[in-house]
Amino acid sequence: AHRAALQVGLPTVGVMASGIDMVYPAAHKNSAQRMVESGGGLLTEYPFESKPDAPKFPARNRIIAGLVDALIVVEAAESGGALITAHLAQEYDREIFAVPGNLNQPYSVGCLGLIRKQVAQVFTSVAELAEALHWVAGDEPQPAPLDISQFSTPAQQLIKLMQKQPEGALLDDLSWKSQIPVNQVLSLLLELEFQGVVKPLPGKRYRLEG
Repeated sequence: AHRAALQVGLPTVGVMASGIDMVYPAAHKNSAQRMVESGGGLLTEYPFESKPDAPKFPARNRIIAGLVDALIVVEAAESGGALITAHLAQEYDREIFAVPGNLNQPYSVGCLGLIRKQVAQVFTSVAELAEALHWVAGDEPQPAPLDISQFSTPAQQLIKLMQKQPEGALLDDLSWKSQIPVNQVLSLLLELEFQGVVKPLPGKRYRLEG
């Protein structure tokens, strides 16, 4: 993935399971240098001269899961680092995709399991990823600003709070900050969802559509 990003001129960031001075495997040193020079970088929580011991790799994966907007699992065995990262990303409410593979291939087992357990969505195209992350091409028309005057005063309060948290606002936070009881907030959010204004997210979070 890093090499592909470099080939098309995109900055890319690598998370290391060692000190910054110990690129592992050593064969990746040139790629690591290019990542830094291209505007990306290398991240690590370990001090200089820290060796890439086995326990550091799954620990490193929590940082990867936290950095991404979406995780795509291309290949995964029945157990291993890719699945650890996927489950961490699920805890962080990230979008997760898995590439469905051949039923007879050992490195398809993990991907198919993520899909079967509804941890991951099936990944078949970049367009699906763009839609899930609400990426809009620069030449596409932007949606008109939301006119909140058409909504009730309590609904306007919730909309204003969600506008300040585009990544999603927690139900309890919306209730506390608006001083509206939780059951009433839920009713208002449901009404806004029916109107296509609000989208519910995992973890009792809500964000504005568009």
